[in-house]
Amino acid sequence: MEAAGNISGLIEFIPENVEKAPEDSGVFLIISSSQKVLYVGTTDAKGLRESLWNVLEEQPFGAPGYFKYVAEPDPANVDEITAELIAEHKPPHNLGYGRFRNEEITLPKQGHSIRHSAPNP
Repeated sequence: MEAAGNISGLIEFIPENVEKAPEDSGVFLIISSSQKVLYVGTTDAKGLRESLWNVLEEQPFGAPGYFKYVAEPDPANVDEITAELIAEHKPPHNLGYGRFRNEEITLPKQGHSIRHSAPNP
């Protein structure tokens, strides 16, 4: 798989590590504590760090243990990488593999934020 050379290692899904994620656009994987890929997502205009913060704060997949990411500025490549990763891992929260679909998952902002618990780099 082409994306494998660019993908980060397995990173514990805690505020300190999310704060270190790049602000670039790209693809991210949400991974359970048993290392099963739960979801493959793409970033919006705000980038990887902001997308990962949204998942960490809202926890739409329970309490995942890890994440990985591929920073990729080219939207055409992001779509290709996403499709490859979904086909490879068949995550339960992506289209056709569970009860949620990419376009159905929303991460609304609520009043409480855990960001303030992360130390400043």
